[in-house]
Amino acid sequence: IFLHIRGQPSVESAKILQSETRLKRDAITRALLGFVLTALPFFALANHTAGEARHRDAIVRVAKENRIDPALLMAVVKVESNFDAYARNPDGPVGLTQITPVTARSVQPGIRHADLVHPERNLQVGARHLRDLLDQFRDPRMAIAAYQAGVGRVKATGPGILKDPHTGRHVSKVMTEYETYRKVLQPHSGKATNGKAASATATA
Repeated sequence: IFLHIRGQPSVESAKILQSETRLKRDAITRALLGFVLTALPFFALANHTAGEARHRDAIVRVAKENRIDPALLMAVVKVESNFDAYARNPDGPVGLTQITPVTARSVQPGIRHADLVHPERNLQVGARHLRDLLDQFRDPRMAIAAYQAGVGRVKATGPGILKDPHTGRHVSKVMTEYETYRKVLQPHSGKATNGKAASATATA
């Protein structure tokens, strides 16, 4: 004969209670997960907007100092790091311009890795590297391809590098952002007068 003390739940009651508790817990978990997934894009947008606003003046100034259309440097920073000064890539690129320590030292001998996490210094080195590539290739698309894939690979491949799925997609993203920032940054942008797509390569 099954007996239980008054006031204490039976085995069946305990199982029902556990099941109800589990269902409530699962419902709360799903609700929280749904909230997080819904809110993440807004948090990401807010972080991007804040980063862009924080670094815009420095990007425009550094671009002009290096005779680069500010819209192009803005586009590079947007695609490379999404304006995150602390962005790091497992392959080595660091900071706003996602320049590697090796490339940075070729541009500015003696620069330390610690310098590259400083937004202003990172921008200066990245902009100088981009300026060198623009001078070398005389085509903003090829310069961006070399920035992403390396000078040696672009020299070896030529314009065909733009057909590479990864590099071609990267160049397309940068150039799309460039056109957007040309409109946003007027009258800072588009002051160059040096041939086809010259506004991407220099400022007046």
